[in-house]
Amino acid sequence: MVTIGPMAADDVPAVYELMRQLAAFENYLDDFVVREQDVRQFGLGEDRRFTCYVAKMTGADEPIGYAVMFEEPWNYQMAPTFVLKEFYVAASHRSGGVGAALFDFIEKDLREQGAVRLRWLVIADNQPASAFYSTRGGQASTTWNIWELPGLAKATG
Repeated sequence: MVTIGPMAADDVPAVYELMRQLAAFENYLDDFVVREQDVRQFGLGEDRRFTCYVAKMTGADEPIGYAVMFEEPWNYQMAPTFVLKEFYVAASHRSGGVGAALFDFIEKDLREQGAVRLRWLVIADNQPASAFYSTRGGQASTTWNIWELPGLAKATG
């Protein structure tokens, strides 16, 4: 059984480690400059910039999955739209319903907040992720293409 809830201060070290695992999985670990104190400050502090939910096996203290989201502050519908920035379940707990429970929790929470949309990106060749999101009702956009302007500033660590 899985328990889902907001990240607490005690969860920060494990969430930070899961973030590093995601960075390695998505091949950007060399560019990853987030520090544990950043997760604490921007996920829990007065400067909070994101919401983080954690998944734990019932009765366990250690998160095995997490989701980071933030609200788009402006859109044409004048209703909450959220961006799912990170969604990750530890490899040892995949295919056991953890991701489904976490995603369903997020969807329920956003519906209660009156959100009209949740957006996220999937690496082009990550077919298991695409298949998972399809089972949750997600759809690849046929309207929008993602564009970016990389390298505006080099991150420093």
